[in-house]
Amino acid sequence: MSIYPVVLFLHIVGAIGYFLGIGIWLFILLGLRRTQRVEQVRSLIHLNDLSAPFSAASAVLLLVTGLYLALTAWSLLTSWILVALISLLLMVPTSAALIAPSSNGWRVKRRVVSSLKPWSNTSTTPSLPRPARRF
Repeated sequence: MSIYPVVLFLHIVGAIGYFLGIGIWLFILLGLRRTQRVEQVRSLIHLNDLSAPFSAASAVLLLVTGLYLALTAWSLLTSWILVALISLLLMVPTSAALIAPSSNGWRVKRRVVSSLKPWSNTSTTPSLPRPARRF
């Protein structure tokens, strides 16, 4: 039996897992905009902490199996594989620059975490202030 169908199956599982991770991340972002209480923020942040390793493992599985398939069954010079690899090389630094928290983002996160600490041991927490709508 050839190993190709197994690696192809793992590649498809990695793609499905990666897209599920992106979907969970978008769900968390939408949920954070609608939260009204601190408990809701905590539960969404906890969900984000649980889903991050899943997304990372799926992305690594997708990349490793894709490279294996490209090297064994195809060629790296095949046009669609070449476009996919170049896109990956462009997306990684771009997403790191645009999505990763900047130094200002870390200050905002520290401020939010420090504002949640007074309510960390209480059973009921106050409502969160609603942000001003931007048009």
